[in-house]
Amino acid sequence: CGHMCTCFNCAHELQWSCRTCPICQAPIDDVVRTYPNQC
Repeated sequence: CGHMCTCFNCAHELQWSCRTCPICQAPIDDVVRTYPNQC
C-alpha cells in the first residue's frame, strides 16, 4: 500500500503478526527500510 507509519522493527512485527497495514488493512507484502533526507 505504501504507508510508512512505523519504525523498521515494528513494521517487521506487524508483517509477521497481523500481516496487515494498520492504516488501510491491506496485506503487508514486504518491509522496506527508508532513510530520511539529510540535506
